[in-house]
Amino acid sequence: MAFAGAFAAACIFFAAAPAAVREHDSLLAAASLVYFAGVHTGRKTPLLPKEFLVGMLFTAGCLLPTWSRTAFPTPAAIWLALVPAVFFALLAWLNCFTIDRWERGLAAATARSVALPAVLLGAAGIVLAVALSVQQQRCAALVGCGAAAALLLALLDRLRARLGPVVLRAAADLVLLTPLVLVPFAARLAR
Repeated sequence: MAFAGAFAAACIFFAAAPAAVREHDSLLAAASLVYFAGVHTGRKTPLLPKEFLVGMLFTAGCLLPTWSRTAFPTPAAIWLALVPAVFFALLAWLNCFTIDRWERGLAAATARSVALPAVLLGAAGIVLAVALSVQQQRCAALVGCGAAAALLLALLDRLRARLGPVVLRAAADLVLLTPLVLVPFAARLAR
């Protein structure tokens, strides 16, 4: 069934996706294919932890469609756009790391194994958001939302004994949506 689904998806992609989209997203698709093939065949990734790869692929999947349509005025603007991207890659890694530890029961054995990286990432995000707020309010707002998400993961870790496993996992994924609080302010931040 997996091969049939992959074949159907490939047919739809090649029939419907414009050539420019295929060019921009080919590398991401290849990386995702290698990752999913490795995970679902039971093979370990020799170089990088699974959680790190998921964080990178998730962030790239969210970033690349928008980035390919963005005109950056200067090379410095490209580097500045990387700041929230790297922060969210770390946040996505933290999300996967946290869920993995909860599901394997490792967080209960070492109480700080999940909360400490979450608090550290949240604190780093707050400092980074404050530093960026002087000249780059959009980047600062995105990083600030990411910092809130990291701190929410730390809070969920503290509350994990009170929540069922499905609720806990769903809540951990839900905190990744914290940038949605910026939607009502999008017009103001675009200035």
